[in-house]
Amino acid sequence: MATEELSKQGEDSGACACPFCDGVVNMGAPWCATCEVEVSFCEACKEPLPMDATECPKCGAECKA
Repeated sequence: MATEELSKQGEDSGACACPFCDGVVNMGAPWCATCEVEVSFCEACKEPLPMDATECPKCGAECKA
């Protein structure tokens, strides 16, 4: 499934694309069911963050360390 489709679907279902493997991340469980990596979310826009992010690539908000 394309990332764009998953993002649209995620808005309604509480799921999003994993930033590491594009698997499905349930917003209630902060890890990817496909690659089993723990996923952090931006406090400002709730998008998943890359592991080494210092700011959100979507909204630019500073990430907490």
